[in-house]
Amino acid sequence: MEAEFDRAYALHEAGRGEEALAVLRGLVEQHPESAEAHLSLAPMLVALGRFDEAAECARLGAERAWNDPYLLVRAATTAWHGDPAAATVYLGRIDELTGWAPSFALEGEVWHLKGLLAWSEGERETGAALLARAFAADPGGLGVGADLALALAELGRSEDAAAVVERALDARPGDARLLALRG
Repeated sequence: MEAEFDRAYALHEAGRGEEALAVLRGLVEQHPESAEAHLSLAPMLVALGRFDEAAECARLGAERAWNDPYLLVRAATTAWHGDPAAATVYLGRIDELTGWAPSFALEGEVWHLKGLLAWSEGERETGAALLARAFAADPGGLGVGADLALALAELGRSEDAAAVVERALDARPGDARLLALRG
């Protein structure tokens, strides 16, 4: 299965998204009970803008990985564009599974996603606070610095936004999205 995942992602990187999708759909057909198969197809669908389909794949993956917080993070991440309510449920389950743990390796990702969900629901201050918590947990996390800087800028806190961009660039030098925000 791993070789097929690699092949699909190579096809995607080569700009052959539909072929990549076909490979991943084939894996889901061959391994319908595999959470990994569903959760590998979901981000490809997100990349192609098929958010509802991605949310359905995330749901199928989450059902098969209900007791695995790492796989549930993947499900929540790919579900939130098409089904924010489902992403919220998966994040709640992650909290249930990891609440006893003093730390969780993907804690920054969880806070990042919670912040994006709160922001998308109009809870701007809460969203910004959650994004700040994600950034504190993992300043090098993919997209978190840019998302926090954008949130702070929208809230009229441009100096704070600029400071976040600089700190994020320390962790992710050359990040195109951060460089664009820098101006």
